[in-house]
Amino acid sequence: MNVLPGRIEAMQFAAPFCSLKIRIEAYQWHIIVLETPETAPYLRFDAKIDVLFKETDVLLSRDQPKGISAQNMCQVAIQHINTGGMLSRVSLRLNDQSMLALVTSEAVQKLALRPGQMVFALINSHALQLAP
Repeated sequence: MNVLPGRIEAMQFAAPFCSLKIRIEAYQWHIIVLETPETAPYLRFDAKIDVLFKETDVLLSRDQPKGISAQNMCQVAIQHINTGGMLSRVSLRLNDQSMLALVTSEAVQKLALRPGQMVFALINSHALQLAP
C-alpha cells in the first residue's frame, strides 16, 4: 500500500459525498470520499492527511498524459524495477516520498522503462483512501 502525506486545500459537499482537493508535494489531487465532516471529523480545511492507494492502482506513462479522465498525476523518478515473469514492481520517487507501481512486465518492456527515467504516475480518484 502506498501512503503519501498531504494537506486538505479545498472541500465540497453533496451528501453523502465529500470532494476534496489534497496537496501532495507540488501536485493537487482530487479525491471523493463517502463521508462528510459530520461523519469524519478529520475532514477539515488545512488538515494533514495521509493518502493511501494500492500499487496495482498506479498507471505509468512516459509522456505527460492529456485528454484523460484521471485527475491525479505526478512526475516521478524510477528508482528500481524488479521484473518478474508476468508482473514487475516499479519503485518510484516523488521528491522525498517513495511509492510503488505493480505493472505487467510486458508494459515495462513496451515502455522501455529503466531506473533513473522520469515518468508520470496516474491514480484514479476512486482508488484513493484517506487516513487521518
